[in-house]
Amino acid sequence: MMEIIFRSALLLLVLQTAIATAPFPLPSGLHASFAPGLTQVYPDQQNIPCTLYENLVELTDGSQQQEWFCVVFGVDATNAGSAISPTTVEVQGIEHVLAANSSIQSGVTTVLAQGAGLSNHTLTIGSGNALTFGQVDTSSTRRANRRLSTKSGDISVLVVRVTTADASLTKTIAEISGDVFGTAGTDTINLKSVVEDCSNNVARINPGSGTGSACRDNDNAVFDFSTGMTGVAANCAFFNDFFFSASGDICDRDFYATAGQVSPTVDASKTARTECCICGGTLGNYNNNVVDGVMDLELSINAVGSTSHDVLVASAAELEVRFNANSIDQVFDNVMLCFPSGTTSGGSTNWVAYAGLNSYYSVYNGDKWCANEVTQVHEVGHNMGLL
Repeated sequence: MMEIIFRSALLLLVLQTAIATAPFPLPSGLHASFAPGLTQVYPDQQNIPCTLYENLVELTDGSQQQEWFCVVFGVDATNAGSAISPTTVEVQGIEHVLAANSSIQSGVTTVLAQGAGLSNHTLTIGSGNALTFGQVDTSSTRRANRRLSTKSGDISVLVVRVTTADASLTKTIAEISGDVFGTAGTDTINLKSVVEDCSNNVARINPGSGTGSACRDNDNAVFDFSTGMTGVAANCAFFNDFFFSASGDICDRDFYATAGQVSPTVDASKTARTECCICGGTLGNYNNNVVDGVMDLELSINAVGSTSHDVLVASAAELEVRFNANSIDQVFDNVMLCFPSGTTSGGSTNWVAYAGLNSYYSVYNGDKWCANEVTQVHEVGHNMGLL
C-alpha cells in the first residue's frame, strides 16, 4: 500500500525513533493547529491526519459490502505496528466519521480523530473523539506516492500472483497475462481491450516492467531547521510525513531553500536527482522477474485465518522492498493483486474482489475472479473513481 501527503497546518517536530516509548513536548516555535490543544505526540493514538479509502467488496451472492481504511504515516505507522511508512489500517467506528461529514471522498478526504486508538493495524474511533477533516494535497512537487489514480494516458499495470504459506493459485503467469493484457492471444476480451475500446484509447493499459529505478528515503539524511528552531534536527523519513503551513511539504527542498526555512546537510548531488530523492534518498535500480506484466510474490503469511487486508499489507511491504520504493505506486499506476482462496473480506471467505476508490490497488479472490475481465474492469474502474 501506499504514501499520500495531506495539507494540514504546521505539524510538530519530534524524533521518530523516540516516539514508541513516551509522549514528548514539541520543540519551541512549533504548534499543531490542525488539532487544537494537541501539544504532544502519543504512542498508541492517532497523531497525524490519515487519508480515507473506501473499499467496495463484491461477494459471490452479488451483494456488496463497504469497508473503510486509512493510510497512516510516520509515527502513526509505527503506532499501528508497521515497520514501513505509509501503511493502511482498518477503520473501526467509521459510522462516527460518516455521520460527522457527509461529503467524504475516498482518496481525497483526510481525518484526524484526536485521542483515537491506533494499534494492530486498526484505527478505533469512538463517539467522543474530536474529528478534524482536510484534503490530500496533490500540488506538492514530491508527486510520487501522492497522486490520485491515473484515468487517462498510458497506465502501467502490475499484476501480482500471490502465494501464501498455505495456498497458491493454479493459473500460470502466461494465463494471467493473457486474461489481463491479452498477451497470450487467446483471450481477446480482457482488461486492456475493454478499457481501451470503451475510452476510445484515451486510457491505454500497459503491462508493467520489472526493471527500472526508484528511490527510498535515506534515514541518515539530516535536516536542520533554522527559523526559531535552533538545534532541532530529524531524519528525512520522519520529515517526509509532515507539513508546514506554507505550500508544499517539508521536503520540497527548492521551495524551502528559497524561503530560507530549511537547509539540508547532505550532499546536494544526492538531493535533487528525482522528486522522491529531494530529501537525500537513495536512487537504486531494481530487477524483478516480471513477465508480460505479471510477477510471482511468495509470502510467509497464511491465507486461512487471515483477512485479505492482512495479506494486502504483507504484499505491499514486500513489493516496496522488491522495487526499492517508499510506496509501490511510485512505480506503477495500478497494482492488481491475485490472492489464493482462504482469506476473508467483509467477514466472509466468499468474496469476489475489491478495490480502493481513487486508489491504485485492486484485489481478487482466487483464480476465477483474477481471470474474469468483467471483475477486472469493475475493480479498476473503482480505482479510477467510478462507483
